Amino acid sequence: MSAIAHISHSALEHNLRVLSERSAPARVMFVVKANGYGHGDADVAEIAYHAGIRDFGCLEIETAVRIRAIIDDPDVLLLAWQFSDHDEVTLAAMAGVELGVGSHAQLDILEASHIPGVPFRVHLKVDTGLNRNGVPQDDWGRFIGRAVGLEKRGIVRVTGVWTHIAETSDDADQRALREFSEARSVAEAAVGRSLFAHLAASSAGFRLPDFRFDAVRIGGHAYGIPSFDDITPHEMGLEPVMTLVAPATTGSHPVHGSIVTVAAGYVDGIPGYAAGRVSVTVGEVRCPVVEVHEDYLIALNAADVPSGVARLFGSGDMGEQTVREWGDALGTLGDEITCRIPASVPRIVGD
Repeated sequence: MSAIAHISHSALEHNLRVLSERSAPARVMFVVKANGYGHGDADVAEIAYHAGIRDFGCLEIETAVRIRAIIDDPDVLLLAWQFSDHDEVTLAAMAGVELGVGSHAQLDILEASHIPGVPFRVHLKVDTGLNRNGVPQDDWGRFIGRAVGLEKRGIVRVTGVWTHIAETSDDADQRALREFSEARSVAEAAVGRSLFAHLAASSAGFRLPDFRFDAVRIGGHAYGIPSFDDITPHEMGLEPVMTLVAPATTGSHPVHGSIVTVAAGYVDGIPGYAAGRVSVTVGEVRCPVVEVHEDYLIALNAADVPSGVARLFGSGDMGEQTVREWGDALGTLGDEITCRIPASVPRIVGD
């Protein structure tokens, strides 16, 4: 037995409820990219659906089609926005998956792949400063005109308009808000109807009510991982969803003295540079990690804890660090830590 990721059904439900109440009347689009931020996309999508979520951001078409097979509900919106000419975009059309389109090249792909009578449902993306797969402001009018032309030919059906914002400063945010609002107006005037609009992700959605529009795309916060500095999940009213555990065996080491050997290492997604920066908890005692190897790590056992189960990170209720604390210690985001845990590590869903 090695590492196991325990996924808390109740914590995820709690977070989605808190975030839905905070975002209302905007809807929560629950983002399940990167295997549900490492939590298991199928499992968390099913939990979210039964908790009342009806909008999912999937990044890749393959993920969205897989979620559609699990959640066969025509009222559920599944959005995928990362695709190229190497992807089978027709699968999206056939499965009722909507596509985020942010370039002429992506429109080219849809035009070339169209199945008569099955239009692609698309959300058109404008760039408002992040420079991530969005149409530049000065090309937006031409892009919209082309999308309208494709709609008249039955190739696409424009259903939404969206963007990512850079969140580098308040002034940049306000500029992005104005640019998005203008782009939305241009698009709606061109297609002749209201469009589903979404701009904010976890951070802006939590902080800025005016940025919520019709939906807020929520990733890390739903999993109990704050995106803000100097704040804990509990201070935000959230609960960490994943607890990573592994067997721990006590022993001695010629250099480190009394140690705990924990059956989790590189192959389980634990970065080598975690040594000297994070701790694991055994019996509610934190043991500093001093070495990380392929399939195990070594932590100091100054308190003489017995063999048992080590908590690498979790809710903090047993004295362990949260994944946010791991992220801070490693100079990265907490969700980067959970995302790197491979599928080979079992996920067990429970309360």
